[in-house]
Amino acid sequence: MNGEKAAYMTPVFKEKRERTMDLLIRNLEGEYEAMMVPRHSGFISDSLPVLSPRVQRRKNHAMATEFQQIGQDLKLKKIVKGDAPTSLQSSSSVKRDPWEPEPLFGEAFEHAVYCGDTWGEDVVIGTSGGVFLFHEKEYHLIISKTMIMQQITVLEQLGVAFMRGSSSTSKDKYLFVVPLTQLQMFGPSALSKSDCKRYRISKTKGCNLFTASPLDSKTFYVAVAQKTKVSVYKWAFGVDERPSSDMEMHVEDALSLLKDFSFGDAVTVMRLIDGSVTSRNDLLCVGYRRQFELIDLETGEREKVLELAKKTKDSLVSCLDAYEDNHAEILVTHGHVSLNRSLSCTENVPDVEIRWNSAPKSIAFIFPYVLGFSLNTIEIRLAINGSLVHTLRMPRVHLIADKNDIIFVSTASIRRTPSVTDLSSSSSSS
Repeated sequence: MNGEKAAYMTPVFKEKRERTMDLLIRNLEGEYEAMMVPRHSGFISDSLPVLSPRVQRRKNHAMATEFQQIGQDLKLKKIVKGDAPTSLQSSSSVKRDPWEPEPLFGEAFEHAVYCGDTWGEDVVIGTSGGVFLFHEKEYHLIISKTMIMQQITVLEQLGVAFMRGSSSTSKDKYLFVVPLTQLQMFGPSALSKSDCKRYRISKTKGCNLFTASPLDSKTFYVAVAQKTKVSVYKWAFGVDERPSSDMEMHVEDALSLLKDFSFGDAVTVMRLIDGSVTSRNDLLCVGYRRQFELIDLETGEREKVLELAKKTKDSLVSCLDAYEDNHAEILVTHGHVSLNRSLSCTENVPDVEIRWNSAPKSIAFIFPYVLGFSLNTIEIRLAINGSLVHTLRMPRVHLIADKNDIIFVSTASIRRTPSVTDLSSSSSSS
C-alpha cells in the first residue's frame, strides 16, 4: 500500500493524473452547461487551450468512462484471482477485454498476406495472389495476381489508395495512386497489370517505403524513400477535395515534389507528423542505420531524436506519433526498447522507456495502450509507464493495419494458413 501511494505521488504520474481530472471536469462542465447560469469570464477553464480535433476525439467523456470501467474490471479480476492484497469478494461477470480478438475471416486462406489497411468497415489485403477486399466475412479480388503490393494506405477522404509494389515479373517497385472508385469492381473486373500502370508514379522507381500525412492535417504530404534518398511530395488537390474521374490521365501531376533529402544509409523507418498538434512546422521522422532524426519540412533543419551505440545490434523497428491530452510525443522503437519522447519545445517532459519481453517487429499505439507484435506474441502495455497489462500468444502474428481497428494475421486458429483477425479497439478512436 505504501508503494502504491508513493507511485501516485511521483511527479510524472501526478502531473498526468491532474491533467486527466481537469479534462474530466471540463467535459462535465460542457455536458451540463445548458443547465448552469452563464459563467463569468474569469473562470480558469476559459483560459485553458482549445484542443485540436484529433486530440479531442481521444479525450471525450465517453472514452474516459470506458477507460475507468476497464480499469475497474482489471482490478476486480485481480481481487477474484487472489493477486490483489485484498479479500475475495463475490461479483458479477466481467465485461469482455478490449484486446480480445474477433475473427474477421477464419477459414483457410491460400495466399500469403503482406500488408493491408481498413476501408470503412472493410479491409483491403495485399497478398501473394493479388489484392483482396474483405467485406462481410467474404473476400473479393480487386487487383489481379499480376501485381504484388507490399504496402497499402487507404485514404477515404481523398478518395484514393496509395500502394507500393510491382508486377509479379519485375523487381522494380513503384508508388501507385489508385482511385477508390476503381477498387469497387470485383471478380473479372479486377484491375490488371496494364490497368495499374496508368496509376503508377514513374519518378518513384525503386521505392522501398512510403508514409502519408494524417488525414486531419492542414496540408497533405507523401514521403517516398528510395534507398538513401527521401522525396517529400505535396498533394496537388485540397485535403477535402477528391480528384476528378479522369485522374488516370494526370496521375503524375497528383503529387508535386516539395523537397529531397539524402542520408548516409538506406532509410528503413519513416513517419510524417502533423505540425498543428506540435505547435511546430510539419515534421518527418526518419530512421536509418543506428539513429532517428526529425526533419522540419519547411526549413529542412534536422534534429537527432536518438542515436544508438556503434556496437549495438538492435534494428530500428518503427516511429509513431503519440498524443496524450494536448501533448505531442513521438514513440521510437529499436530492438527490445521503445522510447516515448516529447515534441514540445517549451515543456520539459521526461522520457518514458518501455522494455519488451520479446523484440517487436511492429508497434501500434492505441491510447492508453502500446501494442508490440513479435514473432509469436502480442504484448499490451500502458503508454504512461510501460507496465505490462496482458500478453496474447499468437503464432506467426503479423500486424496489418491500426488506423481504425487493429488488424493482424496469425496461424492461431488454422495451421499453416494465416487467418485475418480484428483486434477490436472500442476504447480508441484512433
